[in-house]
Amino acid sequence: MNKLFSRLFLSILSVSLFILFFVLFFITIFFLHTSKQWSTSAFDEFSNRLAVCISENDEKININELVQIALNCSAEDNRISGLIFKDEEGRVLYSYGKTQIGEKLSQRKSLFDLEITQPILEEGVIDDTSFKNVVINSPINMIQVNQINNQLLVDLIRLNNSDSIFDKREIEVPKGVDSSSITGSIMIMDEDSFSFAIDVLIFSPTTYKYSKDIFSIGTIWLVSIILIAIQFSLVLSYHFSKQLESYAKGLKKALNKLSKGEENVELPFYNVEEYHEINSAVKLLDNDLSQNRKNRKAWLRNITHDFNTPITSMQILLDGIEDKIFPLNEDTIALLKKEHNNLSKRINRVVLYASIQSPDKEIEIANCFTKDIIDSINRLFSGFDRIKFVELDDYVLADYSTIVLALTCLIENALEYSEGDVIVELSQNKIKVINNGEIEADNTIFEPWERGDESRTAGGNGLGLPIVYEVMKLHKGLIKIKSLNNKVYATMKWENLIK
Repeated sequence: MNKLFSRLFLSILSVSLFILFFVLFFITIFFLHTSKQWSTSAFDEFSNRLAVCISENDEKININELVQIALNCSAEDNRISGLIFKDEEGRVLYSYGKTQIGEKLSQRKSLFDLEITQPILEEGVIDDTSFKNVVINSPINMIQVNQINNQLLVDLIRLNNSDSIFDKREIEVPKGVDSSSITGSIMIMDEDSFSFAIDVLIFSPTTYKYSKDIFSIGTIWLVSIILIAIQFSLVLSYHFSKQLESYAKGLKKALNKLSKGEENVELPFYNVEEYHEINSAVKLLDNDLSQNRKNRKAWLRNITHDFNTPITSMQILLDGIEDKIFPLNEDTIALLKKEHNNLSKRINRVVLYASIQSPDKEIEIANCFTKDIIDSINRLFSGFDRIKFVELDDYVLADYSTIVLALTCLIENALEYSEGDVIVELSQNKIKVINNGEIEADNTIFEPWERGDESRTAGGNGLGLPIVYEVMKLHKGLIKIKSLNNKVYATMKWENLIK
Protein backbone atom coordinates (compact mmCIF):
# COMPACT_ATOMS: atom_id res chain seq x y z
CA MET A 1 0.00 0.00 0.00
CA ASN A 2 2.72 2.48 1.02
CA LYS A 3 4.84 1.77 -2.08
CA LEU A 4 1.82 2.03 -4.37
CA PHE A 5 0.72 5.27 -2.72
CA SER A 6 4.24 6.73 -3.02
CA ARG A 7 4.51 5.83 -6.70
CA LEU A 8 1.10 7.30 -7.51
CA PHE A 9 1.76 10.42 -5.45
CA LEU A 10 5.12 11.08 -7.11
CA SER A 11 3.68 10.43 -10.57
CA ILE A 12 0.66 12.73 -10.15
CA LEU A 13 2.73 15.41 -8.41
CA SER A 14 5.39 15.27 -11.13
CA VAL A 15 2.79 15.74 -13.85
CA SER A 16 1.14 18.62 -11.96
CA LEU A 17 4.44 20.39 -11.30
CA PHE A 18 5.65 19.79 -14.85
CA ILE A 19 2.55 21.48 -16.26
CA LEU A 20 2.87 24.30 -13.71
CA PHE A 21 6.54 24.99 -14.44
CA PHE A 22 5.94 24.61 -18.17
CA VAL A 23 3.36 27.41 -17.97
CA LEU A 24 5.65 29.42 -15.66
CA PHE A 25 8.51 29.07 -18.14
CA PHE A 26 6.46 30.59 -20.95
CA ILE A 27 5.17 33.34 -18.66
CA THR A 28 8.79 34.19 -17.76
CA ILE A 29 9.86 34.25 -21.41
CA PHE A 30 6.86 36.44 -22.24
CA PHE A 31 7.70 38.79 -19.35
CA LEU A 32 11.35 39.12 -20.40
CA HIS A 33 10.35 39.79 -24.00
CA THR A 34 7.73 42.33 -22.93
CA SER A 35 10.20 44.04 -20.57
CA LYS A 36 12.70 44.41 -23.41
CA GLN A 37 10.03 45.87 -25.67
CA TRP A 38 8.98 48.20 -22.83
CA SER A 39 12.55 49.52 -22.43
CA THR A 40 13.26 49.79 -26.16
CA SER A 41 9.99 51.59 -26.80
CA ALA A 42 10.64 54.10 -24.00
CA PHE A 43 14.20 54.75 -25.30
CA ASP A 44 13.07 55.29 -28.91
CA GLU A 45 10.23 57.59 -27.89
CA PHE A 46 12.61 59.66 -25.74
CA SER A 47 15.09 59.86 -28.64
CA ASN A 48 12.35 61.13 -30.97
CA ARG A 49 11.13 63.76 -28.46
CA LEU A 50 14.69 64.94 -27.84
CA ALA A 51 15.36 65.29 -31.59
CA VAL A 52 12.14 67.28 -32.04
CA CYS A 53 12.95 69.55 -29.08
CA ILE A 54 16.48 70.22 -30.41
CA SER A 55 15.12 71.01 -33.89
CA GLU A 56 12.77 73.64 -32.39
CA ASN A 57 15.76 75.80 -31.33
CA ASP A 58 16.91 78.53 -33.70
CA GLU A 59 20.58 77.91 -33.13
CA LYS A 60 22.95 75.28 -31.87
CA ILE A 61 22.63 74.33 -28.22
CA ASN A 62 25.26 74.14 -25.48
CA ILE A 63 25.54 71.65 -22.68
CA ASN A 64 23.28 73.66 -20.35
CA GLU A 65 20.57 73.82 -22.94
CA LEU A 66 20.98 70.15 -23.81
CA VAL A 67 20.61 69.08 -20.17
CA GLN A 68 17.55 71.31 -19.73
CA ILE A 69 15.94 70.02 -22.93
CA ALA A 70 16.70 66.39 -22.07
CA LEU A 71 15.27 66.77 -18.56
CA ASN A 72 12.14 68.41 -19.90
CA CYS A 73 11.71 65.57 -22.43
CA SER A 74 12.23 62.96 -19.77
CA ALA A 75 9.54 64.57 -17.62
CA GLU A 76 6.97 63.65 -20.26
CA ASP A 77 7.58 59.93 -19.71
CA ASN A 78 7.68 58.46 -16.21
CA ARG A 79 9.42 55.37 -17.56
CA ILE A 80 12.72 57.32 -17.73
CA SER A 81 14.61 56.65 -14.50
CA GLY A 82 17.88 58.51 -15.14
CA LEU A 83 20.09 60.31 -17.67
CA ILE A 84 23.90 60.31 -17.79
CA PHE A 85 25.51 63.14 -19.83
CA LYS A 86 29.04 62.62 -21.22
CA ASP A 87 31.58 64.66 -23.10
CA GLU A 88 33.36 63.72 -26.31
CA GLU A 89 35.88 61.63 -24.34
CA GLY A 90 33.15 59.56 -22.70
CA ARG A 91 33.62 61.10 -19.26
CA VAL A 92 30.50 61.60 -17.15
CA LEU A 93 29.60 65.30 -16.92
CA TYR A 94 26.27 65.04 -15.16
CA SER A 95 23.99 62.31 -13.96
CA TYR A 96 20.44 62.85 -12.82
CA GLY A 97 17.77 60.52 -11.57
CA LYS A 98 17.87 56.98 -10.27
CA THR A 99 18.94 53.54 -11.30
CA GLN A 100 16.38 50.96 -12.43
CA ILE A 101 15.95 49.75 -8.86
CA GLY A 102 15.51 53.27 -7.43
CA GLU A 103 19.02 54.15 -6.13
CA LYS A 104 20.20 57.74 -6.62
CA LEU A 105 22.79 58.26 -9.31
CA SER A 106 26.17 59.61 -8.21
CA GLN A 107 27.21 62.90 -9.82
CA ARG A 108 30.66 64.20 -10.68
CA LYS A 109 31.16 67.85 -9.95
CA SER A 110 30.93 69.63 -13.25
CA LEU A 111 33.67 71.65 -14.85
CA PHE A 112 30.92 73.93 -16.07
CA ASP A 113 28.32 75.97 -14.32
CA LEU A 114 24.99 74.29 -14.79
CA GLU A 115 21.81 76.21 -14.27
CA ILE A 116 18.70 74.03 -14.08
CA THR A 117 15.52 76.07 -13.86
CA GLN A 118 13.28 73.02 -13.34
CA PRO A 119 14.71 69.95 -11.53
CA ILE A 120 12.81 67.19 -13.28
CA LEU A 121 14.92 64.28 -12.05
CA GLU A 122 16.26 64.17 -8.52
CA GLU A 123 19.93 65.08 -8.34
CA GLY A 124 22.30 62.61 -6.70
CA VAL A 125 25.16 63.12 -4.25
CA ILE A 126 28.34 64.69 -5.63
CA ASP A 127 31.16 62.14 -5.50
CA ASP A 128 34.15 62.23 -7.88
CA THR A 129 35.23 58.68 -6.94
CA SER A 130 31.91 56.87 -7.46
CA PHE A 131 32.47 55.96 -11.10
CA LYS A 132 33.53 52.78 -12.90
CA ASN A 133 33.86 51.28 -16.37
CA VAL A 134 31.44 48.60 -17.64
CA VAL A 135 30.98 46.80 -20.95
CA ILE A 136 27.52 47.23 -22.50
CA ASN A 137 25.72 46.16 -25.65
CA SER A 138 22.74 48.44 -26.12
CA PRO A 139 21.16 50.42 -28.98
CA ILE A 140 22.74 53.67 -30.14
CA ASN A 141 20.70 56.51 -31.66
CA MET A 142 22.47 59.45 -33.28
CA ILE A 143 21.02 62.96 -33.48
CA GLN A 144 22.75 64.74 -36.37
CA VAL A 145 22.57 68.53 -36.11
CA ASN A 146 23.41 70.60 -39.22
CA GLN A 147 22.96 74.36 -39.80
CA ILE A 148 22.24 75.30 -43.40
CA ASN A 149 21.36 78.88 -44.38
CA ASN A 150 20.74 79.82 -40.75
CA GLN A 151 18.28 76.94 -40.46
CA LEU A 152 18.86 74.09 -37.99
CA LEU A 153 18.32 70.61 -39.51
CA VAL A 154 18.11 67.65 -37.12
CA ASP A 155 18.09 63.95 -38.16
CA LEU A 156 17.61 60.90 -35.91
CA ILE A 157 19.59 57.84 -37.03
CA ARG A 158 19.64 54.35 -35.46
CA LEU A 159 23.25 53.12 -35.52
CA ASN A 160 22.73 49.58 -34.20
CA ASN A 161 20.18 47.22 -32.68
CA SER A 162 22.40 45.65 -29.98
CA ASP A 163 22.03 42.28 -31.73
CA SER A 164 25.69 41.77 -32.61
CA ILE A 165 28.49 40.75 -30.28
CA PHE A 166 30.66 43.31 -32.11
CA ASP A 167 28.49 46.16 -30.74
CA LYS A 168 29.92 45.77 -27.24
CA ARG A 169 31.63 48.87 -25.89
CA GLU A 170 33.20 50.02 -22.62
CA ILE A 171 31.80 53.14 -20.98
CA GLU A 172 32.07 55.04 -17.72
CA VAL A 173 29.03 54.95 -15.45
CA PRO A 174 28.17 56.15 -11.93
CA LYS A 175 28.10 53.86 -8.93
CA GLY A 176 25.07 51.55 -8.88
CA VAL A 177 24.84 51.26 -12.68
CA ASP A 178 25.77 47.90 -14.22
CA SER A 179 26.07 46.56 -17.76
CA SER A 180 22.35 45.81 -18.02
CA SER A 181 21.18 49.19 -16.71
CA ILE A 182 21.84 51.23 -19.86
CA THR A 183 18.84 50.84 -22.15
CA GLY A 184 20.46 52.89 -24.92
CA SER A 185 22.77 55.79 -25.76
CA ILE A 186 22.09 58.96 -27.76
CA MET A 187 25.01 60.54 -29.63
CA ILE A 188 24.73 64.30 -30.37
CA MET A 189 26.66 65.16 -33.57
CA ASP A 190 27.33 68.79 -34.47
CA GLU A 191 27.99 68.81 -38.21
CA ASP A 192 30.65 66.07 -38.48
CA SER A 193 32.04 66.33 -34.96
CA PHE A 194 30.91 64.53 -31.81
CA SER A 195 29.63 66.85 -29.10
CA PHE A 196 27.85 65.00 -26.31
CA ALA A 197 26.34 61.64 -25.42
CA ILE A 198 23.41 60.73 -23.21
CA ASP A 199 23.02 57.28 -21.63
CA VAL A 200 19.37 56.56 -20.88
CA LEU A 201 18.15 54.44 -17.94
CA ILE A 202 14.60 53.04 -17.95
CA PHE A 203 12.59 51.86 -14.96
CA SER A 204 11.71 48.16 -15.15
CA PRO A 205 7.97 47.21 -15.03
CA THR A 206 8.47 45.86 -11.50
CA THR A 207 9.46 49.30 -10.21
CA TYR A 208 5.93 50.64 -10.25
CA LYS A 209 3.63 50.12 -7.31
CA TYR A 210 0.81 48.43 -9.18
CA SER A 211 3.23 46.20 -11.08
CA LYS A 212 4.82 45.20 -7.78
CA ASP A 213 1.40 44.33 -6.41
CA ILE A 214 0.64 42.22 -9.47
CA PHE A 215 3.90 40.31 -9.21
CA SER A 216 3.51 39.88 -5.46
CA ILE A 217 0.00 38.52 -5.89
CA GLY A 218 1.25 36.34 -8.75
CA THR A 219 3.96 34.90 -6.49
CA ILE A 220 1.40 34.21 -3.76
CA TRP A 221 -0.84 32.49 -6.28
CA LEU A 222 2.09 30.47 -7.59
CA VAL A 223 2.95 29.20 -4.10
CA SER A 224 -0.74 28.53 -3.46
CA ILE A 225 -1.07 26.56 -6.69
CA ILE A 226 1.97 24.45 -5.77
CA LEU A 227 0.45 23.69 -2.36
CA ILE A 228 -2.91 22.90 -3.98
CA ALA A 229 -1.14 20.61 -6.49
CA ILE A 230 0.53 18.75 -3.62
CA GLN A 231 -2.78 18.36 -1.76
CA PHE A 232 -4.59 17.35 -4.93
CA SER A 233 -1.88 14.76 -5.65
CA LEU A 234 -2.19 13.40 -2.11
CA VAL A 235 -5.97 13.00 -2.40
CA LEU A 236 -5.85 11.39 -5.84
CA SER A 237 -2.98 9.11 -4.86
CA TYR A 238 -4.80 7.94 -1.74
CA HIS A 239 -8.04 7.33 -3.65
CA PHE A 240 -6.44 5.41 -6.52
CA SER A 241 -4.08 3.46 -4.27
CA LYS A 242 -6.98 2.31 -2.07
CA GLN A 243 -8.99 1.34 -5.14
CA LEU A 244 -6.08 -0.50 -6.74
CA GLU A 245 -5.24 -2.24 -3.48
CA SER A 246 -8.85 -3.40 -3.04
CA TYR A 247 -9.05 -4.59 -6.63
CA ALA A 248 -5.67 -6.35 -6.41
CA LYS A 249 -6.72 -8.21 -3.26
CA GLY A 250 -10.01 -9.30 -4.87
CA LEU A 251 -8.24 -10.40 -8.06
CA LYS A 252 -5.60 -12.29 -6.07
CA LYS A 253 -8.31 -14.10 -4.13
CA ALA A 254 -10.12 -15.07 -7.35
CA LEU A 255 -6.91 -16.33 -9.00
CA ASN A 256 -6.07 -18.40 -5.92
CA LYS A 257 -9.47 -20.07 -6.21
CA LEU A 258 -8.84 -20.76 -9.91
CA SER A 259 -5.48 -22.31 -9.08
CA LYS A 260 -7.23 -24.69 -6.68
CA GLY A 261 -9.65 -25.87 -9.36
CA GLU A 262 -12.72 -23.81 -8.47
CA GLU A 263 -14.94 -22.56 -11.29
CA ASN A 264 -17.06 -19.44 -11.87
CA VAL A 265 -15.11 -17.47 -9.28
CA GLU A 266 -16.39 -14.08 -8.12
CA LEU A 267 -14.37 -11.12 -9.40
CA PRO A 268 -14.08 -7.63 -7.81
CA PHE A 269 -16.13 -5.00 -9.64
CA TYR A 270 -15.17 -1.38 -10.27
CA ASN A 271 -16.70 0.83 -12.93
CA VAL A 272 -13.38 1.28 -14.73
CA GLU A 273 -12.93 0.13 -18.32
CA GLU A 274 -9.45 -1.30 -17.74
CA TYR A 275 -10.72 -3.36 -14.78
CA HIS A 276 -13.53 -4.67 -16.98
CA GLU A 277 -10.99 -5.84 -19.54
CA ILE A 278 -8.95 -7.61 -16.85
CA ASN A 279 -12.10 -9.27 -15.48
CA SER A 280 -13.07 -10.40 -18.98
CA ALA A 281 -9.63 -11.94 -19.44
CA VAL A 282 -9.91 -13.74 -16.08
CA LYS A 283 -13.35 -15.05 -17.02
CA LEU A 284 -11.93 -16.39 -20.29
CA LEU A 285 -9.15 -18.03 -18.28
CA ASP A 286 -11.78 -19.53 -15.97
CA ASN A 287 -13.68 -20.94 -18.95
CA ASP A 288 -10.50 -22.25 -20.58
CA LEU A 289 -9.36 -23.97 -17.39
CA SER A 290 -12.79 -25.52 -16.97
CA GLN A 291 -12.78 -26.73 -20.56
CA ASN A 292 -9.22 -28.04 -20.20
CA ARG A 293 -10.22 -30.03 -17.15
CA LYS A 294 -13.10 -31.56 -19.08
CA ASN A 295 -10.83 -32.24 -22.05
CA ARG A 296 -8.20 -33.81 -19.83
CA LYS A 297 -10.76 -36.21 -18.42
CA ALA A 298 -12.00 -37.01 -21.92
CA TRP A 299 -8.42 -37.48 -23.14
CA LEU A 300 -7.67 -39.90 -20.33
CA ARG A 301 -10.86 -41.80 -21.06
CA ASN A 302 -10.19 -41.92 -24.81
CA ILE A 303 -6.51 -42.78 -24.58
CA THR A 304 -7.38 -45.61 -22.19
CA HIS A 305 -9.92 -46.87 -24.70
CA ASP A 306 -7.47 -46.46 -27.59
CA PHE A 307 -4.73 -48.43 -25.85
CA ASN A 308 -7.09 -51.02 -24.38
CA THR A 309 -8.48 -52.02 -27.78
CA PRO A 310 -5.27 -53.53 -29.26
CA ILE A 311 -4.13 -54.76 -25.81
CA THR A 312 -7.45 -56.57 -25.33
CA SER A 313 -7.21 -58.10 -28.81
CA MET A 314 -3.69 -59.33 -28.11
CA GLN A 315 -4.77 -60.73 -24.73
CA ILE A 316 -7.67 -62.63 -26.35
CA LEU A 317 -5.34 -64.15 -28.94
CA LEU A 318 -2.76 -65.12 -26.32
CA ASP A 319 -5.44 -66.67 -24.07
CA GLY A 320 -6.87 -68.52 -27.07
CA ILE A 321 -3.46 -69.92 -27.98
CA GLU A 322 -2.90 -70.96 -24.37
CA ASP A 323 -6.32 -72.67 -24.21
CA LYS A 324 -5.74 -74.36 -27.60
CA ILE A 325 -8.64 -72.38 -29.08
CA PHE A 326 -6.40 -70.68 -31.65
CA PRO A 327 -3.63 -72.67 -33.30
CA LEU A 328 -0.15 -71.19 -33.03
CA ASN A 329 0.41 -70.76 -36.73
CA GLU A 330 1.44 -67.98 -39.11
CA ASP A 331 -2.07 -66.48 -39.29
CA THR A 332 -2.31 -66.14 -35.49
CA ILE A 333 1.18 -64.69 -35.29
CA ALA A 334 0.26 -62.24 -38.09
CA LEU A 335 -2.80 -61.12 -36.09
CA LEU A 336 -0.65 -60.62 -33.00
CA LYS A 337 1.86 -58.58 -35.01
CA LYS A 338 -0.94 -56.47 -36.47
CA GLU A 339 -2.34 -55.61 -33.05
CA HIS A 340 1.17 -54.99 -31.72
CA ASN A 341 1.93 -52.64 -34.60
CA ASN A 342 -1.39 -50.89 -34.08
CA LEU A 343 -0.59 -50.36 -30.38
CA SER A 344 2.95 -49.24 -31.18
CA LYS A 345 1.66 -46.77 -33.77
CA ARG A 346 -0.83 -45.27 -31.32
CA ILE A 347 1.79 -44.93 -28.60
CA ASN A 348 4.19 -43.28 -31.05
CA ARG A 349 1.47 -40.80 -32.10
CA VAL A 350 0.84 -39.85 -28.48
CA VAL A 351 4.56 -39.36 -27.87
CA LEU A 352 4.86 -37.37 -31.11
CA TYR A 353 1.89 -35.16 -30.20
CA ALA A 354 3.38 -34.50 -26.75
CA SER A 355 6.78 -33.62 -28.24
CA ILE A 356 5.24 -31.12 -30.67
CA GLN A 357 3.38 -29.44 -27.80
CA SER A 358 6.58 -29.09 -25.78
CA PRO A 359 7.51 -25.43 -25.10
CA ASP A 360 11.11 -26.32 -26.02
CA LYS A 361 10.12 -27.48 -29.49
CA GLU A 362 11.83 -25.43 -32.21
CA ILE A 363 11.52 -25.50 -35.99
CA GLU A 364 13.96 -24.57 -38.73
CA ILE A 365 12.39 -22.72 -41.64
CA ALA A 366 14.00 -23.32 -45.03
CA ASN A 367 13.20 -23.74 -48.70
CA CYS A 368 11.90 -27.33 -48.98
CA PHE A 369 11.70 -28.51 -52.56
CA THR A 370 8.24 -29.80 -53.42
CA LYS A 371 9.83 -32.73 -55.23
CA ASP A 372 11.46 -33.90 -51.97
CA ILE A 373 8.16 -33.58 -50.08
CA ILE A 374 6.33 -35.56 -52.77
CA ASP A 375 9.00 -38.29 -52.70
CA SER A 376 8.65 -38.59 -48.90
CA ILE A 377 4.85 -38.86 -49.14
CA ASN A 378 5.02 -41.44 -51.93
CA ARG A 379 7.38 -43.60 -49.85
CA LEU A 380 4.99 -43.48 -46.88
CA PHE A 381 1.94 -44.29 -49.06
CA SER A 382 3.61 -46.61 -51.56
CA GLY A 383 0.50 -48.74 -51.95
CA PHE A 384 -1.82 -45.86 -52.85
CA ASP A 385 -2.22 -44.46 -56.33
CA ARG A 386 -5.10 -42.15 -55.37
CA ILE A 387 -2.80 -39.28 -54.30
CA LYS A 388 -2.40 -36.62 -57.00
CA PHE A 389 0.08 -33.76 -56.48
CA VAL A 390 -0.20 -30.25 -57.96
CA GLU A 391 3.03 -28.21 -57.70
CA LEU A 392 2.11 -24.49 -57.66
CA ASP A 393 5.66 -23.52 -56.60
CA ASP A 394 9.03 -25.21 -56.78
CA TYR A 395 9.51 -25.11 -53.02
CA VAL A 396 7.64 -24.84 -49.73
CA LEU A 397 8.94 -22.35 -47.18
CA ALA A 398 8.60 -24.38 -43.95
CA ASP A 399 10.20 -26.77 -41.49
CA TYR A 400 10.66 -29.96 -43.52
CA SER A 401 10.06 -32.66 -40.90
CA THR A 402 6.99 -31.11 -39.25
CA ILE A 403 5.33 -30.02 -42.49
CA VAL A 404 5.74 -33.54 -43.94
CA LEU A 405 4.25 -34.93 -40.70
CA ALA A 406 1.24 -32.59 -40.91
CA LEU A 407 0.70 -33.39 -44.61
CA THR A 408 0.92 -37.12 -43.82
CA CYS A 409 -1.82 -36.79 -41.19
CA LEU A 410 -4.10 -34.90 -43.60
CA ILE A 411 -3.59 -37.45 -46.37
CA GLU A 412 -4.22 -40.36 -43.94
CA ASN A 413 -7.55 -38.82 -42.97
CA ALA A 414 -8.48 -38.13 -46.58
CA LEU A 415 -7.64 -41.69 -47.70
CA GLU A 416 -9.42 -43.29 -44.75
CA TYR A 417 -12.65 -41.29 -44.78
CA SER A 418 -13.19 -40.79 -48.52
CA GLU A 419 -13.16 -42.52 -51.86
CA GLY A 420 -11.65 -41.34 -55.11
CA ASP A 421 -8.55 -39.23 -55.69
CA VAL A 422 -6.92 -37.06 -53.03
CA ILE A 423 -5.58 -33.80 -54.53
CA VAL A 424 -2.58 -32.17 -52.83
CA GLU A 425 -1.69 -28.58 -53.87
CA LEU A 426 1.76 -27.35 -52.78
CA SER A 427 2.84 -23.67 -52.72
CA GLN A 428 5.30 -21.55 -50.73
CA ASN A 429 3.15 -20.79 -47.67
CA LYS A 430 0.09 -22.94 -48.23
CA ILE A 431 -0.77 -26.62 -48.69
CA LYS A 432 -4.27 -27.73 -49.61
CA VAL A 433 -5.63 -31.30 -49.48
CA ILE A 434 -8.91 -31.96 -51.35
CA ASN A 435 -10.98 -35.15 -51.20
CA ASN A 436 -14.56 -36.30 -51.77
CA GLY A 437 -17.04 -36.19 -48.89
CA GLU A 438 -18.53 -33.82 -46.34
CA ILE A 439 -17.62 -32.65 -42.86
CA GLU A 440 -19.42 -30.49 -40.33
CA ALA A 441 -17.80 -27.17 -39.38
CA ASP A 442 -16.69 -27.87 -35.82
CA ASN A 443 -13.52 -26.71 -34.08
CA THR A 444 -13.57 -29.75 -31.78
CA ILE A 445 -12.10 -31.86 -34.61
CA PHE A 446 -8.73 -30.30 -33.66
CA GLU A 447 -9.06 -31.61 -30.10
CA PRO A 448 -7.25 -34.91 -29.36
CA TRP A 449 -9.31 -38.12 -29.86
CA GLU A 450 -12.05 -36.28 -31.71
CA ARG A 451 -13.22 -37.39 -35.16
CA GLY A 452 -15.15 -35.55 -37.81
CA ASP A 453 -17.76 -38.32 -37.88
CA GLU A 454 -18.60 -40.03 -34.59
CA SER A 455 -20.04 -43.05 -36.46
CA ARG A 456 -16.58 -43.95 -37.72
CA THR A 457 -14.90 -46.47 -35.45
CA ALA A 458 -12.21 -47.77 -37.76
CA GLY A 459 -8.79 -46.32 -38.32
CA GLY A 460 -6.81 -43.73 -36.41
CA ASN A 461 -6.77 -42.66 -32.82
CA GLY A 462 -8.00 -39.07 -33.29
CA LEU A 463 -4.56 -37.42 -33.07
CA GLY A 464 -4.05 -36.65 -36.76
CA LEU A 465 -5.77 -33.25 -36.95
CA PRO A 466 -4.52 -32.12 -33.50
CA ILE A 467 -0.97 -32.81 -34.71
CA VAL A 468 -1.64 -30.70 -37.83
CA TYR A 469 -3.04 -27.93 -35.60
CA GLU A 470 0.09 -27.92 -33.41
CA VAL A 471 2.39 -27.90 -36.46
CA MET A 472 0.58 -24.81 -37.75
CA LYS A 473 1.00 -23.14 -34.35
CA LEU A 474 4.74 -23.70 -34.64
CA HIS A 475 4.62 -22.08 -38.10
CA LYS A 476 2.46 -19.19 -36.79
CA GLY A 477 -0.26 -20.36 -39.16
CA LEU A 478 -3.63 -22.11 -39.10
CA ILE A 479 -5.51 -25.11 -40.45
CA LYS A 480 -9.01 -24.73 -41.89
CA ILE A 481 -11.32 -27.54 -43.00
CA LYS A 482 -14.58 -26.89 -44.84
CA SER A 483 -17.05 -28.72 -47.10
CA LEU A 484 -18.30 -27.40 -50.43
CA ASN A 485 -20.18 -29.25 -53.20
CA ASN A 486 -19.44 -32.69 -51.73
CA LYS A 487 -15.76 -31.85 -51.45
CA VAL A 488 -13.67 -31.47 -48.28
CA TYR A 489 -10.97 -28.78 -48.37
CA ALA A 490 -8.23 -28.93 -45.73
CA THR A 491 -5.95 -25.86 -46.00
CA MET A 492 -2.74 -25.25 -44.08
CA LYS A 493 -1.56 -21.64 -44.37
CA TRP A 494 1.24 -19.92 -42.45
CA GLU A 495 3.29 -16.75 -42.36
CA ASN A 496 6.48 -16.04 -44.25
CA LEU A 497 8.86 -16.57 -41.33
CA ILE A 498 11.96 -15.57 -43.33
CA LYS A 499 12.16 -11.77 -43.55
